Amino acid sequence: MEKKTDRRVVKTKHAIFKAFIELLNEKDINQITITDVAKRANINRKTFYNYYSDINDVMEEIENLVVAAFIKNIGTVEFTNMADFLTEIFIKFTETVNHDLEFYSLLFS
Repeated sequence: MEKKTDRRVVKTKHAIFKAFIELLNEKDINQITITDVAKRANINRKTFYNYYSDINDVMEEIENLVVAAFIKNIGTVEFTNMADFLTEIFIKFTETVNHDLEFYSLLFS
């Protein structure tokens, strides 16, 4: 049986992700501080450290989540011919992005 994740954890991590990506759109990753992320996410630094050890941990988790989401959706596509396969891949990609459009809009901007 899969363990349920506390909704407060999900909400806090989503706030951290959103804050981090907004900051990434404003400055280089090496210039982003934990204080910047915490202020933008409206959490304290201790809360940040409950989930991550540094900024790179946030980036790594975002990368892993994005890749896992795409693999999960694309894994359902069956190959019949190249044109249909590419069309299905594009459809699955679009579905994945549309599932959390705000997040991916920030990520891709």
